[in-house]
Amino acid sequence: MSKITKVIFDNDGVNIDSEHIAMGDMDEFGYDLVHQYIDPETSGLKESDIYVEYKGVSSNEITKKLIEKYNLPEDAIRTDYNIPEGVDLYEFLSDLHTKSVISKFESGKLETLPHVKETLQAMRDELGEGNMALCTTSRGDRMDATVHAIDPNTKENIGWGDTFPSDERNLRISGYKHEGEDKHPNKYIHFRELHPDWDPETTAVVEDTAGSTKKAIDAGFTNVIGIVASKFQTLDDEGYFSRDKQLAEIAKLKEASARVIVTDYRDIPAAIEWMDNGMSMDNVPSFHGEVHHNNPLEADRRVTKATPGAHGPN
Repeated sequence: MSKITKVIFDNDGVNIDSEHIAMGDMDEFGYDLVHQYIDPETSGLKESDIYVEYKGVSSNEITKKLIEKYNLPEDAIRTDYNIPEGVDLYEFLSDLHTKSVISKFESGKLETLPHVKETLQAMRDELGEGNMALCTTSRGDRMDATVHAIDPNTKENIGWGDTFPSDERNLRISGYKHEGEDKHPNKYIHFRELHPDWDPETTAVVEDTAGSTKKAIDAGFTNVIGIVASKFQTLDDEGYFSRDKQLAEIAKLKEASARVIVTDYRDIPAAIEWMDNGMSMDNVPSFHGEVHHNNPLEADRRVTKATPGAHGPN
């Protein structure tokens, strides 16, 4: 088995705890959009439905689905939202939402997952400069707004822009629709086109959604590490930890064929180490949190033993 030498990270829900912010904003925006034209009592759309149903779906696709599902009057929307003739309706509405999300990111509300800063630094030291990349479906300006991300404990900026620089190396990639070109249906195929030297056999991908996990595998990146650690994945509607919700997210990533699923960001390096060593239960590294896996040779798909302090501070 080839040793993993490079890592591609998704961003939202992986490095940054952004989904609850973005989807909360989308929830409010979509709810208001629908109920400008349909009575709230008859629509059947509840305030949290968008938040729950459309996880991992781009904002322009969400607005399109809402308009089609509720048969909203496009001409009236264009008039009410002052959408110029010839401008794409869904892109315009998505832009309004995205600008609102970016404003929230810039205001100090955007936090990383716990232990991101020290884990990324340790991985960068181990793998070397230029061997970690970011590939997201988020729009470019929203992705770039992540430079404002702060550590949840210290409240200090983590230097995300230094870890994933925007330069000629293309280590920070958005698969969203760019001006003058079509949206890339599979961001990882787009990544491979830009980086033919990144061998899928020696590259790991870190993802938090089943849909993007499948896209990574379809693009040839089979060494997928799933992560279930964000607020969006683990907290209920009241803001309390939900074991049922956590397990449901883990199950989705298992079904999508993620090789290892971690529940603590600090365990990403250990997951890579384990994949390098064949994922036998005889050589399980020390993990901080609960870990699940998709090794068909092992009947028990959960690693219950966790050793605090093995790969970083508690």
